Amino acid sequence: MGCEKVKERKKASGRGAEFLSSDERLVKRHEMIRRKKRKRDAVIYLTVIFFAVSFIAALSLTVFFNISAFNVEPGSYYTAEEIIGASGLAEGSNMFINSLRAAEKKIENTLPYAEKVKIKRQLPDVAVITVTDAKPAFAIPYLGSYILISQSGKVLNGGINEEDLPEAAAAVIGVTPESNVLCGKIASEENKRFNLLLTLQEEVKNAGLAHLTEYDISDEHDIRLVYEGRMTILVGTASDLDKKLKRCRDAVTRENLDRPYQTATVDLTVEKTVFVRN
Repeated sequence: MGCEKVKERKKASGRGAEFLSSDERLVKRHEMIRRKKRKRDAVIYLTVIFFAVSFIAALSLTVFFNISAFNVEPGSYYTAEEIIGASGLAEGSNMFINSLRAAEKKIENTLPYAEKVKIKRQLPDVAVITVTDAKPAFAIPYLGSYILISQSGKVLNGGINEEDLPEAAAAVIGVTPESNVLCGKIASEENKRFNLLLTLQEEVKNAGLAHLTEYDISDEHDIRLVYEGRMTILVGTASDLDKKLKRCRDAVTRENLDRPYQTATVDLTVEKTVFVRN
């Protein structure tokens, strides 16, 4: 009984919707037209935006942002023309189509003394190239001459005579070169002795211990350094390098004040102690 009444009410409601007044039907029709227009306008708007963005992107990659000039900070070893030539970039090439990172690597892999290269876009049409010079740091014996490498291990010269070595390059004993190819690495990151050398260099720098002329890491348990060619520094193992080298720095400073230019042996192998023997 109750179900039949509900059905009758629904039918009555449906019939009521069919018998709208003319004004109500007009309002409903206008509302439907407005909804359709809004949808159509939205589609048109999105289509216009899509084509506008595509058009601007196409212009950016073909007409705009083409390199018309280079601003080069070349460092001390190369001319601006050499650096631009090594980059592979040229006037007229697009700054967004061409990979600036790839151009940076080209320069670093072509010019030995270009340690670090950074290329930036100076919109609308200038490429700014900044080169950081490689600093000769180590000389490693190789086939009767030396391989000169930078602080990062980059090969600067694959075969240089001892008399031509720069004063800043310390001799290294105990690292077997894996390559002497210009701009390459002297050894891979898996080379334990090479990594030990880089670690020593970093700790020496942090300790403020300058003027080292030799690193002997042929025995990892008996590391030896030479200061100014006249003081032998017995480091022992690589444990507590930071503390050992700071004690060494203080001892060397005292020796230079008390006995400048004298030979000596600085022993750091005893924990928390430094011995100086003349």
